[in-house]
Amino acid sequence: MPITGPTSYVVTTDQFLNHWADANELLGASPLVLGAEAVGAVADVPFAGLDALKSTLEAARDAVEGAVLSLGLLRGDLFLLKEAIHKQLNDFNDAVRADLPTSAVARMLPAVPNMGDGRERFMKPMRDAAKLWVKVSEYKVAHGTTALVLRGDVGVAAFVANLVDLRGKYDDMEEAEQQWALDLAVRNGVQEQIYAVLKGYRAKLPTLFAEGAAIVETLPLLTPLPGSTPVSPGLSGTFSTSYNRAEFTGTASSSASVVRHQLRICLAEEFDQDLEQAVGSVLVGQPLTFLVTTGLGTPGSVISAKLYAMTDDGHEAGSATVVVTRPV
Repeated sequence: MPITGPTSYVVTTDQFLNHWADANELLGASPLVLGAEAVGAVADVPFAGLDALKSTLEAARDAVEGAVLSLGLLRGDLFLLKEAIHKQLNDFNDAVRADLPTSAVARMLPAVPNMGDGRERFMKPMRDAAKLWVKVSEYKVAHGTTALVLRGDVGVAAFVANLVDLRGKYDDMEEAEQQWALDLAVRNGVQEQIYAVLKGYRAKLPTLFAEGAAIVETLPLLTPLPGSTPVSPGLSGTFSTSYNRAEFTGTASSSASVVRHQLRICLAEEFDQDLEQAVGSVLVGQPLTFLVTTGLGTPGSVISAKLYAMTDDGHEAGSATVVVTRPV
């Protein structure tokens, strides 16, 4: 299986390791070793060096997937809190307009931000509301009524506490985004090292055996051979509230060259091949039904998915992106 993206690196590396082991068995006391300069490494790379790189890549891949999952969970928590505070600001504005319709405070009420607004644009009107809330309550108490309390028994102290919590969640999100970026850079760096080693192996091995030898003719592919891209498969998906999971159904590619279909997801609304992870793979002729819970652990969380049709020679084609959101 040639390299077609992040999801194929480990499988392709395993193919090269198996081939390298066979080559070393044939070479006996002089196993194949790649020179450092040939592969851009700091030291020569033997079989064990590629094996170690594969283990490093698996750990780096897991770190990226864990970071993306953490971001998804934090994003879901942030959304729920923003939604609650957003409602409280609407309730505050409505209460002030009802109780003090002709007052100066009623004319100073902050505009309610959009749920999709960034951190500062969302938080500033909330901070302004908290300050006005204190003044409104002082005014009401001075005129013989009680301090302003919203439906659900929400007073200014609870509102301010929510703002403190929201600031903390924004900070957690920024820290998680930095960790994700770091983990992604590490993974991509290891992939680049592996690619250089595999390329170097394909160049070196034929120089050690006779032309036409079986070990030369069975060299694994690094990139797909020229050929036609298969017809894209179809995909649909919904969220099941009964089982708290996404349920995807695929339509098989019509290309005869396709040998399997693979479902890949991203833990975000935008599908990014650099962040995709395979969650299901079936041979041609098997049912194209996939049940997915990954990334949907909290209300408001979202995943995007594509179904890929794959050929033996490394060509593939993806379906249109399907986005599934867990209801709030």
